[in-house]
Amino acid sequence: MTNAYFKQVYYSLHPKLYRVAYAILKNTEDAEDIIQDAYCKLWDDRKKLVDVQKPEAYCVTLVKNLCLDFLSSLKMMHKKDFIDDYDFPDHTSSAETDMVNKEKVEKIKSLIHRLPYKQQRVLDLRVFSACSSSEIEQITGESSENVRVLLSRARNTLKMNFKNIIMIDERKIEQLLTAFYEGITTPEEEEIIHDFFDCEAVSEKWQTDGVIFNALYEPTRIPLPDGFAGRLETSIDNHMRTSAKQHANSIARKLFISILSTAAVILLCLGLFFMPGKKTQTDFIADTYTNPAEAAVVAEKTLLFISSKLNEGLVPLEKVKANVNKTYEILNENL
Repeated sequence: MTNAYFKQVYYSLHPKLYRVAYAILKNTEDAEDIIQDAYCKLWDDRKKLVDVQKPEAYCVTLVKNLCLDFLSSLKMMHKKDFIDDYDFPDHTSSAETDMVNKEKVEKIKSLIHRLPYKQQRVLDLRVFSACSSSEIEQITGESSENVRVLLSRARNTLKMNFKNIIMIDERKIEQLLTAFYEGITTPEEEEIIHDFFDCEAVSEKWQTDGVIFNALYEPTRIPLPDGFAGRLETSIDNHMRTSAKQHANSIARKLFISILSTAAVILLCLGLFFMPGKKTQTDFIADTYTNPAEAAVVAEKTLLFISSKLNEGLVPLEKVKANVNKTYEILNENL
């Protein structure tokens, strides 16, 4: 992947990604840092980006995860001013069924709070305080007929709203969100997402996505900081140059070691067969032999000769190995 292609496809997403980071972190400097880290990770993993089919959704997910990791870090736990407005989901849930039941109860409670005041009050007295109809009449001052009507309307409203919430296919919402992050949703589809997140009964696991959606649904609510685009591009260029230099040094190191290894093998071979003061093959090897016994004797001598040469070559080989190791240490210190 070339630098130009990377900037064309991924750098152009920085306004959207910044708004995602800021919506979660509520801090300009931290949001900028997260975006710079995200682009460094994208460039370092550029070979994997070839297989990414939906780059915008991929980048939004990357930034979201970086922000959540940042918020959950031990360092951020001491920065109260950054996390007061962020309601962390509880990841220490028990069994899955308990979590489902808990979410349903929370949904029902939130729906009750959205009822008209009189319906909310009589339902609360009847369900949570276990008051009788006559007791509700005395407490509220409503007639028995009004109490009956208020309870009936409250229950019907709850049943209808709760049914609508439960029937929403969360997998469909996930698909719509992915399409929304890619910028390919229709206004009708965006209204579905908006209505989903606008409901107070949405479970906690959707909280962060709701924050991101609202930030991108009305992007003008989060303006980009002055000079942010220039600072980000400079940071990306610097990271690209550093990465290219490290890659070039790595190639140079590997090439130099390969050359040293080849040279060591050549020197070893030369040392084995051209040592002074020793017999050479021509001293006892003829071109042809007619006597098998004589040929066997010469073959035995040849094997002994090769064995002696190999033994003699061990000392030069150790010296070459020591020199190669020393050179490798120098390379590591300077490349």
